[in-house]
Amino acid sequence: MTSHSEKDFSNDLSEFVGTHFVYTYDNGWKYEWYARNNDTCDYRIHQGLVGGRWVTNQKMNAVQFAPGIFKVDWHEPTGTCVSLLFDIRREVIHGTISSTVDSRRRPTSGENSLLSERIHRGYASFP
Repeated sequence: MTSHSEKDFSNDLSEFVGTHFVYTYDNGWKYEWYARNNDTCDYRIHQGLVGGRWVTNQKMNAVQFAPGIFKVDWHEPTGTCVSLLFDIRREVIHGTISSTVDSRRRPTSGENSLLSERIHRGYASFP
């Protein structure tokens, strides 16, 4: 059972909103990410499978797990699912991106394939 104070804590994104991160995964994929508000982010992929992609006003779900630790996730029209955990005090990000095979071939396509595979999963460090 969740107490009233725990609910307030998880919804407090004031420390997170407005933050900007540039990070590189262990596999060399480089991203830039901005928390626009409580439910919207912007991101740019500098290097990786779909390098050069820039997305603004992406709707997301966000929650604070513990002081300075925030989790966000969203689903894109291509079928891609993204989940990121930000530990802003330790400057560590953990991310998982799952995508359909079809969206990897045509990143801007709205068509989805039932076959899904994990694209990458790894820890990232701030520059």
